[in-house]
Amino acid sequence: MYRFPTIREAKTLAKHIARTLDLKITQAQEIAAYLFGCNEWSELMNKAGKKAKTEQHQFRSMFSHLAGQDKLNQFIALIYPHLVAIRQHIDEKSHVESCTLRKVADSKYHQISGNLIQKILYEISEQPAISASELIEYLEHYDDTVSNILAYARSGHTNGHIEPSLYGISFYAYYIFSGKSVEIISREYDLNIYRPSKNGTHSLSVCSRSWFKKYMLNNLRLITQQLRNLGYEGTLRICRVNGVSVSNYYHGVEGDAHHDSIYELFSELLDMEGRFSWTKDTDDSKEDIGIEIPFYLTGAGFFGASL
Repeated sequence: MYRFPTIREAKTLAKHIARTLDLKITQAQEIAAYLFGCNEWSELMNKAGKKAKTEQHQFRSMFSHLAGQDKLNQFIALIYPHLVAIRQHIDEKSHVESCTLRKVADSKYHQISGNLIQKILYEISEQPAISASELIEYLEHYDDTVSNILAYARSGHTNGHIEPSLYGISFYAYYIFSGKSVEIISREYDLNIYRPSKNGTHSLSVCSRSWFKKYMLNNLRLITQQLRNLGYEGTLRICRVNGVSVSNYYHGVEGDAHHDSIYELFSELLDMEGRFSWTKDTDDSKEDIGIEIPFYLTGAGFFGASL
């Protein structure tokens, strides 16, 4: 059974979003309402703790985040026999402060996504037993920080998703590592948050909301700052946001209000001293275009929460 968050859970989520992504609390409350399929904060407050219908696929993941105490207890029982091994596995060079392994090691279970908890419980549901190494692999696989990317890089993968369900973000990119330098090329950066109409019959774009540009920029800052905290420097190249390409922006292709809001985001990246950068194919011809910005510039003026 799905349910809406309690008043306390909803307020905690809004405060976390405001603090982590440097937003006004009213903006964060609006985002929290949208995440749960509500048109505004007051609607979410009125539905607090009540049963929820989740026929709309775009809202299901957030309801799944509320795993419930029974699931959390199962997860803790699963973790406990392997807690020493998990703590020994943590590497200062690849596990950021907010990654799942560190939360587990510090027994901060209430900070772990309910989505992750339920996915891991499902993975092991048909297994008679699970080893410490298998459990660690699952925890790293479903992690929603750059520690997930670094775990994949150790096994030879150069691409991966960062999808923190709390923020409704999906960031897919290629990561080219060379020592402590990394080049990130993202062709899929999407905000999977929808603004329900007041009558609930359809969903509206959030790209025109006052917080959209800052929200998208600060989620990028979370990613680059997590890498910087581990000693990495490099560049981030954004080629497409919510289906709108930098190529169209570069060539002045006109669009609707949705496009205009994302074009403003591209302009902001350029104002931060970003530059147009082309990916070249094997015969050295220009293949696609993005806006590239060094890590150290993405952190300027950002005072978010601990990463």
